[in-house]
Amino acid sequence: MSSLQFAKTKNESSLQQASDGSSVNSGGSGSSGGRGRGRGRGGRGRGGRGRGRGYGRSSGRYQYGRGSGCTLAASSGEAAVCHFFRQGRCNAGTSCRFRHTQEAALEAKMYLQSGGASATGYQGSVPSDSSYDPYAWGSSHSLSASGLRNKRRPYCPMKASAVHLATALQDAEPRPWTDLEGPFFSIDVECIASGYGHVSQGPNSHRIPARVAMVDSDGQTLLDETIKISPDVHVTSYLTPLTGLTQEMCHNPDNKPLDEVVDKIKHLLPQDAVLVGQGIQHDIDWLNLVQGDHFRDTVDITHLFRQRLPPNSNLLPFADLAIASVESSLIENLQKPQEKNQQDAKAQQLIDSKINVKLCAETLLVSINEFNNDQDEQLSTDHADNTAIIANNANVNTLYQKYRIFSLRHTCRNLLGIDMQEAHHDPTHDARYSLILFLKYRTQTVSMLRATRDSLHRAAPTPSFATLTPLIDGVCLGRDSYRIKWAARFIWKWWVKFGRRGL
Repeated sequence: MSSLQFAKTKNESSLQQASDGSSVNSGGSGSSGGRGRGRGRGGRGRGGRGRGRGYGRSSGRYQYGRGSGCTLAASSGEAAVCHFFRQGRCNAGTSCRFRHTQEAALEAKMYLQSGGASATGYQGSVPSDSSYDPYAWGSSHSLSASGLRNKRRPYCPMKASAVHLATALQDAEPRPWTDLEGPFFSIDVECIASGYGHVSQGPNSHRIPARVAMVDSDGQTLLDETIKISPDVHVTSYLTPLTGLTQEMCHNPDNKPLDEVVDKIKHLLPQDAVLVGQGIQHDIDWLNLVQGDHFRDTVDITHLFRQRLPPNSNLLPFADLAIASVESSLIENLQKPQEKNQQDAKAQQLIDSKINVKLCAETLLVSINEFNNDQDEQLSTDHADNTAIIANNANVNTLYQKYRIFSLRHTCRNLLGIDMQEAHHDPTHDARYSLILFLKYRTQTVSMLRATRDSLHRAAPTPSFATLTPLIDGVCLGRDSYRIKWAARFIWKWWVKFGRRGL
């Protein structure tokens, strides 16, 4: 039997059963229920709009059909029974504009107990406690008690304490950039590919510098030079979508070689200059600049905005080592006489940060012990016993340090509201915005900088260029690019061997 014949048969049977005055339409029938999509108006009363497939319900049976409408309402003007409530997925509660009937609640309970899945594909179960009230779904239970719709991880006091400890440790870290005095400069280097790998540093590097820019703290471009590529150098790709460089630009006879550009930078840089940038050390290595000879100091702005993360395991050594890292310095600082000056204010702020670290670590220890007690495991809180545990584990002999690094584009989009890399990378823009971010946030207090980092951490991720374009002319732009490249090779070999036979 075809689907149209099936729909016609079901509609005829439902029309005979709906003689009690309920309204029907041509796509599905019954007193209520059903949804539709597209154009058209279906049903009477508070029926839905749609044209396509519909599911109706009449005399306790589901009917199926095709037609101009899918949602039905009773002829008395009452709202239709909530379709989501039938499946245990309505979270509107008493504010829902559709009806939540006892029959539908029992139907939802049976549906879920039989292993019914929600629209998200999650198979759950209804609450088993006696206080379960189907009418309260979305208000008191809000579907989170049953675990149906709420996909958030359950709150874990131990994990939360570990996050607070990692935050306190980052607050206690030194911030040398606050006391730095200028002049400030920023340098950025764009590279082209000399191989197919993604490595840009070291003896196995597959990149060569092709464009250099230098900007001062006033935003003025002091230098913007395209490097003359030697004919002896093999260029795999100019990475034009990323760098904006082409073969004509790199082989322009007016370009200067790298040595001359570096000499010009050394001439422009004062000896007391402070270089600022995103991963500035890579640019310094490209240009062979030496700290102390060509500049005084450097600031990597990733250290300003990076977010410290707690470990996923070994939380006990993490807490004990955090206490050990601040206890000795706390004793020394508290024994010193206090003087009323600016230096003492900074020292007191550092002491407060270390005390906060100790308190957070002790809170984490309490959470660990409570968790283990709940698991019927006995764990001593004696620090001597914990030290023995640390000594037996060689992987946690040092305090855990892991950071989430934010890209320059992500930082500018969320803090400045500017997308400075909409097209290809421009070294003058990268250098200029690095200085803007540094000068704006370097003097922020610990609490304000913490809030700034949290906002970057919670913001929607900004996909990098390597994520959106993992390969350019066969050149890998990241570690994940190799997997994609090998998969493409496998598919091509399969196509050459088998696929062409079907043509």
